[in-house]
Amino acid sequence: MGILYDYSLIALVSFSVVIQLISILVLWRVQSDFR
Repeated sequence: MGILYDYSLIALVSFSVVIQLISILVLWRVQSDFR
């Protein structure tokens, strides 16, 4: 049970980090397009 919980926690954290990176890349690309 503990190992499963740890893996789900790691997956959740990495998923949120990936989403943040994608949003930052999208914002950066939009800003560079407007210049």
